[in-house]
Amino acid sequence: MVNERRLTDTFLRLASIPGLSRQEREVAEAAASELRACDFTVSFDDAGEKVGGNTGNVIASKKGAVSGGCPIALNAHLDTVGPVEGWSYRAEDGTIHSGGTSILGADDRIGIAAILEAVRVLAEDGIPHADLQVILTIAEEVGLLGAKHLDCTRVCSRYVFVIDSSQRLGALTICGPSQDTIAATFHGRAAHAADPDRGISAIVAASKAVARMQLGRLDPETVANVGIIRGGRAGNIVPDRCEVRAEARSRDESKLRAQVQHMTEALREGAAEAGAEVEIQVTRSYSSYRLTEQDPPVALAYEAARAIGVTPEFVQVMGGSDANVFNSIGLPSLALWMGLRDAHSLEESAIIGDAAKCAELLIGIARLAAKQ
Repeated sequence: MVNERRLTDTFLRLASIPGLSRQEREVAEAAASELRACDFTVSFDDAGEKVGGNTGNVIASKKGAVSGGCPIALNAHLDTVGPVEGWSYRAEDGTIHSGGTSILGADDRIGIAAILEAVRVLAEDGIPHADLQVILTIAEEVGLLGAKHLDCTRVCSRYVFVIDSSQRLGALTICGPSQDTIAATFHGRAAHAADPDRGISAIVAASKAVARMQLGRLDPETVANVGIIRGGRAGNIVPDRCEVRAEARSRDESKLRAQVQHMTEALREGAAEAGAEVEIQVTRSYSSYRLTEQDPPVALAYEAARAIGVTPEFVQVMGGSDANVFNSIGLPSLALWMGLRDAHSLEESAIIGDAAKCAELLIGIARLAAKQ
């Protein structure tokens, strides 16, 4: 039986450990210790070495007592965004809130806590299950890097359930977007600010480019953003260099291509208007996925949700997760709710009742997979 008090304690213990991207070793070791206590065999791959981190992905495996059945994996990510300094929290009416000076870390420590509670209950109650894996990835917040560098030779699961969604209770995320990132560097000519005619301002070029762009929510499937503009050395120097970092996302590939083309054309036109030059690099961060209601992981989660009294709802989102990577490599994956609200902000919170229902859902999925 799911123990909300224990789940809460696990979450707070994990959330209190700083673990920015590429610095997840301490929280990885803490989670690994919990998994070993539930008779999982735990290993670390070399993803950390590949992305410049201090630990690899956690890959934990446990043989099922049921012969046959469908092997499944439960996934969450180890890293958080900042700020993490001065971490604190307050509890109110079944919800854990950030103390207001740092992020709470519910993204994705509440997901890890739900997974750990589920595997504890499976062990304590002797619930039959097929082969089971827990995959905890690093560097998710900086481009899904852990999933992209996962040692797939160690994965023996047929489906992955990704506990990393801020959607409401019962939400089954069957569609996520593609994302392209755009890095542009404008090159102008430096001059003294007292003699601006001798210079070409790279910042002015960048501003003209951004002003040409259609940004924000463009339609229900497509969004675009300019997140960083960085340049200049001093207030009395015409800046000769300016960097712009932008992105576009869409659940429709043709719309994404059109938006990226529009943004790159705006960058070139802005540079030309200001007499500057621009270098542009477009990188695919992750690709979209779309599951149907009949796909096995969706059907499993749907049936398990109904069995615990939760009304399942199919949703499409604009955020990326490890599910994007797993689906792209042919490992069907479904993202599930875990009681997260206001991720990546100082108002971040975790709803313990929803996280407990997530743990119940994972137990139910494991039961059903054993019968496949």
